[in-house]
Amino acid sequence: MNLTDDAGVAALNEFEIEAARHRRMLTFLFTAFALFYFGLLVAAAYFPSLCAIRLVGRINVGMLFVVSQYLFGCLVAWIYVARMRRTDTVMHSILF
Repeated sequence: MNLTDDAGVAALNEFEIEAARHRRMLTFLFTAFALFYFGLLVAAAYFPSLCAIRLVGRINVGMLFVVSQYLFGCLVAWIYVARMRRTDTVMHSILF
């Protein structure tokens, strides 16, 4: 197979399987982060009393939720990098 033949590579069954796996991963990560992010907005807009519950000192549930977005973003990035390592290995074995 000619490595510059994009149609030939795209027609491979292994490529299709890996591309579908990659799309599922992206859909899952996007959906998870969007639900988390918009959950914060909904909680702040419609449940301010929930966000105002104090946990320790001046730290409340809303503040903890906002800070946890950074941790959640790091988790999403870590999962993406780990899964892309696997995808890169599979794609490399398909092409070479």
